[in-house]
Amino acid sequence: MKIAIALGGGAAKGYAHLGVLKEIQKAGIHIDIVTGTSIGSLMGGVYATTGDAYKTIEKILAFVQSDKYKDSEIDFFDELKKSSRSRIWDKVGNLLRKGYMITFSLTREGMISEENYYTMIDALVDEYKIEDLPIKFGTVSLDLISGDRVVIKDGGLRFAVAASSAIPGVFPPVVIGDRQLVDGGWVENIPIILAKEMGADFVIAVDLGEEIEDAPPLVNGLNVVMRADDISRHYLKQFYLKDADIVISPDVKDIFWASFREVEKGIHRGENEMKKRMDELKKLLNEKGLSL
Repeated sequence: MKIAIALGGGAAKGYAHLGVLKEIQKAGIHIDIVTGTSIGSLMGGVYATTGDAYKTIEKILAFVQSDKYKDSEIDFFDELKKSSRSRIWDKVGNLLRKGYMITFSLTREGMISEENYYTMIDALVDEYKIEDLPIKFGTVSLDLISGDRVVIKDGGLRFAVAASSAIPGVFPPVVIGDRQLVDGGWVENIPIILAKEMGADFVIAVDLGEEIEDAPPLVNGLNVVMRADDISRHYLKQFYLKDADIVISPDVKDIFWASFREVEKGIHRGENEMKKRMDELKKLLNEKGLSL
């Protein structure tokens, strides 16, 4: 009997995954399979190299406190922390006009350059073949050319994480052959189906999304597009969550998606929610015959 954890997307909110993994490890629950989408693939990919939540946390913290992080373009997004989502791109435009970030043009595939994106991935993710990892690992990406859901569960770990984490418009697509791969959140934001395809008998899903609430007045076309996208992805996520054995939903609604420095805050939110749900998790595992 195999236990899987499916880690969903959510940008900087994804540090909560580390807190969930930490509490699961403290409880003595062994994870056999890790699947991840977007930030979930990054956190899960680092974790899968050792199977140790504490070492994963140390690595993430070391990177965020490093000169490589300070020099990276991703540090730019910390400036957006106080912007509401409906005004994010106004803020971006103002900062661009001030020359704060490398010039962004219609010919560039993402706000973060390919060089800096891969520098970040290389700093966080050791070069492994996925099939050699101590824990089974898989990711989901979207191919912009064919529209296919692309599963990566063998080959280079760095490639898999980069492809699943490439937020459209922010990070450049990962190109292989005639495919252009981006963030899998548009097709399977919490890869529960993938976990089952990889042999899981019990799936712990970690959901970083928020419930759909009434929106403020939509004052421009961008607001309308973003709102429609939110609603569409919410209902798609609800469809997938039905297949999870338990869904852990850390309270991360006040963590801004681009607050990539707030590692410890995210970790604490994951810890707190997993502690609240631990008795329930253990009970469900026992009912499945998965004794600790």
